[in-house]
Amino acid sequence: AAFRVVVPPVGACRGMSPTGGGGLRGHASAPLLAAAAGASPGGLSLGSSKRRAGAEMFEESYWTTRSRPTTGLTKGIAGSCNSLDGMVPPSTPGEVETGELLESDAGDGATGTVASSAVTLILTSVGSGVFALPFAFSLAGAGCGAALATVLGLLSLLAAYGLSRCSEAVGLYSYEEIAVAAWGARGAFIMELLIVVLLLGAMAALVTLIGDALPAVAELLFPWFAFSELQDARSKVMLFVLVFVLAPLSCAKSMASLRHSNTVGVICVFVVCTFVTINGATEMTNGGGLLANRPAFTDASGAMQAVPILMLSYCMHVQVPPVYGELANKSVHRFSRALVLQYIVCTVIYISVGVFGLRLFQPGEPVPGDVLLGFGPGRRAVLAMRAMVGLSCVFVFPLLSLPCRSTVDHLLFGGGAAAAPQAQLRHVAESLLLVAVAGLVAMEASNLGKVTAITGATGGALLCYVLPCVLFLRLCGRGGGASTLELWSFRTALLATAVLTVLALHSVVMGLLAA
Repeated sequence: AAFRVVVPPVGACRGMSPTGGGGLRGHASAPLLAAAAGASPGGLSLGSSKRRAGAEMFEESYWTTRSRPTTGLTKGIAGSCNSLDGMVPPSTPGEVETGELLESDAGDGATGTVASSAVTLILTSVGSGVFALPFAFSLAGAGCGAALATVLGLLSLLAAYGLSRCSEAVGLYSYEEIAVAAWGARGAFIMELLIVVLLLGAMAALVTLIGDALPAVAELLFPWFAFSELQDARSKVMLFVLVFVLAPLSCAKSMASLRHSNTVGVICVFVVCTFVTINGATEMTNGGGLLANRPAFTDASGAMQAVPILMLSYCMHVQVPPVYGELANKSVHRFSRALVLQYIVCTVIYISVGVFGLRLFQPGEPVPGDVLLGFGPGRRAVLAMRAMVGLSCVFVFPLLSLPCRSTVDHLLFGGGAAAAPQAQLRHVAESLLLVAVAGLVAMEASNLGKVTAITGATGGALLCYVLPCVLFLRLCGRGGGASTLELWSFRTALLATAVLTVLALHSVVMGLLAA
């Protein structure tokens, strides 16, 4: 699932046009998220700047890109900067707000290729939610799970295609700017709200993975303790990590020191995918065949519980417009090739992990939300892998909490900037509140599959399936250049995704009530 911060190359986002009113003044237009780790064609860039007309463009956070006179800086920032530490806060709050706003020009100097675009979207999609895929396949049945993954991947592909068509139609290369072009300030508000939901779900999933990894870390460091005792102390240790590790990291002003966390997270995810697939493929099932004596289909209720987990697995749509903007010689036709590659690779990975991960468990044996928990404490290689995943989640957590804080700050106070000194205490309070909410959700759900399902049925479904179809029909519909086939395709997809979202949300709510 897309619990990953992915930063496009310098040029993928610029200051936002003041379309939609003063409420959007100075607010950046490229929410750069997606699952617990990630990469971009140009590598991780935590800050960007561009000199224009005697002003410096600087990025205070993933959400706040503004311009101000060069006299406000202690040292010039020409070209690009990878840290916010060299910037002096403005003397007054208004100094930032009165800077000239620049319209999106992500397409200038684009150097991306079809291959690099596909790689970026794949890395955005394949995240920590992949650990919950065997759990999802156990709910629906292996055959039904594979079919759902295929169909939902096609719906995701169509939604991403629609966003690229919208980008081409309005000449903008960020999801939020497209929403603003369609609905004005209201579009930005809707986007921010869904981004907060998605990021909070991602943060809760990371906390769950950290909690799952804690007994493994303790077993490696203190082998003389009984593993069952370590499991019993999980909640207390999680609380300690939340208060003394994640909360301080989330209050940081700069993410420059964590720039390599994305790479570590990506490595962890793909190592786990490979490990689960190989072990599942070589597992002896006593004649059980590929499905290891498990049913190909369980029931409709189980299938609907699996839908939000699988929906979230393809969520990379926030990155689609900026990646399209970075494509050299851009055309929707060329970009569609990257989308097809992303769909094929992700679908193969998800079906492999789901089917072969399910073979690791006996028929009738409950499948945990985190597939690594199924290996037990007896294999030190698995303990080391779980510990590595947990550690990477600790360092990736602030890459989600900081942009989430910035978004919440902009929603509540019209801010989001790290530049105003008087806002520092407010930012700390917001960070602590977000960490507390993420920790509470993780402790209450206590299952990665449940956390992923909640996120997928809310922010993930709306942001990555429903809204792209609505945006396409609004911006490219009648008179917008869409063909009859495209119109009918997106109308059908909108109906299908809306129904699936309602049913998935109903299944999640009923599951929570039953628990």
